[in-house]
Amino acid sequence: MPKVLRRLISLLELLGGTCGLVLLAKQIPYFRVEANVIILLPIAIGIFLMSLVAGALLWRDHRAGRIASIIVQAIQLPKLASPLLIFMFSFGLDFYPYIAVTRGVFDVEVDFKVLAFYNLYLNQPRFPFAFGISIPAIVFLIMLLRYKSERASGQMMPPPLPTNLDWSASTDATMNNPSDIQEMNQAAPEALLKSSQGQAALRAAAGSGTSNTGEVSITRRWAASSRARVQRSLTQFRVSLCRDVTDVNR
Repeated sequence: MPKVLRRLISLLELLGGTCGLVLLAKQIPYFRVEANVIILLPIAIGIFLMSLVAGALLWRDHRAGRIASIIVQAIQLPKLASPLLIFMFSFGLDFYPYIAVTRGVFDVEVDFKVLAFYNLYLNQPRFPFAFGISIPAIVFLIMLLRYKSERASGQMMPPPLPTNLDWSASTDATMNNPSDIQEMNQAAPEALLKSSQGQAALRAAAGSGTSNTGEVSITRRWAASSRARVQRSLTQFRVSLCRDVTDVNR
């Protein structure tokens, strides 16, 4: 998704969340203290607050902003009106076609909302049936579901795997250069001697003094046997690698 479209979605969510909270703050003094208001008012405040946070995080290209924006656009998508429940939210800019049923007559109309709008009520017996779908919410949901954060995609990009040609070329160069093989044979045992076990054994031998010549000889034999094992393992690995490369080239 282009950066301009991402910023547009985040800007509309920021406007919708901010204006919605301001609208609720102006209407709260005129609300009646009823059970429906006590239940629905925190829900409306939470939805507009989520829109504000989602817009801010999406503007910064944060992964949580994409997830929160998907939830916000899913809330904006349906426009439902019935005697039992009225649920409508708009953030920033919204327009939606809807079908209204009044006394058995179907009416198809289109409505536009700017900045912020909400209708959230329970138990309105005289309210007609109506249902609509937000067009911007559909478009934004498709973009957000297909969109991956540029920051996350750059961090999660794995390194390219070597091809068969790269494997064969590097293996042939190593096998044809005896000095590289000798360096490998010397570097691996030295690294093993520099490990924690090797250092512990050498410190123990050095701390025991000249009287512990037997321990020093044991340490030397252990180091020599470890060097031999590593050399045998490297030789077996090179032989198996050459066989695999030969089979692949065939």
